[in-house]
Amino acid sequence: MALLRTQNLHAQDIRHLQVFVVVASSGGMTAAQPALNMTLSSISTSISTFEKRFGITVCHRGRGGFELTDEGRVVYDIARDLLNRFSSAASEIALLGGVLSGELTIAGHGGDYTHPEYLIPEAVDRFLSRPDNSVALRMEIGSQTFIIQGVLRGDIDVGIGSFPLAREGVRRTPLYEEKASLYCGSRHPLFGGQTADMPPEAFSDFDFVLRTETAPIRDVVPGMRVRAVAPTQEARAMFILSGQIIGFLPDHVAHRWVARGQMKRIGGAELRYASQMELITKEDSRRNPVVEAFVADYAAAVLTATGRALQSAGAQ
Repeated sequence: MALLRTQNLHAQDIRHLQVFVVVASSGGMTAAQPALNMTLSSISTSISTFEKRFGITVCHRGRGGFELTDEGRVVYDIARDLLNRFSSAASEIALLGGVLSGELTIAGHGGDYTHPEYLIPEAVDRFLSRPDNSVALRMEIGSQTFIIQGVLRGDIDVGIGSFPLAREGVRRTPLYEEKASLYCGSRHPLFGGQTADMPPEAFSDFDFVLRTETAPIRDVVPGMRVRAVAPTQEARAMFILSGQIIGFLPDHVAHRWVARGQMKRIGGAELRYASQMELITKEDSRRNPVVEAFVADYAAAVLTATGRALQSAGAQ
């Protein structure tokens, strides 16, 4: 495989790599248009120019859809690492002059903002109040898997949520515990009944929605019937509100619907659990002054709000 045969990368090559990374991350040229603010023709020309310059084919595109080639997957990994290093280097150089610059992408689960200890707004307030701060911010909402993968790839700088499946390469800082319970909607047969004394196995007669097919909570109800899968809290809530499906939600997320009489907590203590909420960054994020500044501001926000000092659990 003759990858990057030309000896030197020029400025225009970097621009082509930036375009290619966005296209590959988006899953195609059409999907990448909003982020790139480019026409399909311009995107195609950029990728084609790069391919001709280095004598490789990085992706197949056309009626058959978009797909990376083997060479394209290698170039994608190289390009991501290169662009991340450029970003960190630019931030470090700017910091020498007392200026905090670059970009910062934060990600969280959709419903977590209703928890009183979810302090992204307070951390952002502190971060943007820093003098000589010209950092551009981006916020993403997604599932556990979306956030973990984004952090490991370098797409996401700071992730906040519950990440029991976080893998090697992630630095974790515990934040707080989030309590969750089993809920049904107001149209469900269980809504008007007394369920506190029902054993877990009794709920196997009803359809469930889970985060994933293999979510650990599945083992709590022997013979659980999983009718729907929804990776985000809001999506699971929609299924529960239908009255056809029951499922687990964080108590603070379900509160709004419980207060309106649209949901009810069901089952006993066996169907309650707590998740550790964490702030995660990539293992080598200490080299990025922008990320470290935001993490410090989040820690300061927690200290002010709760009196607790955050302690990093280190890299996993």
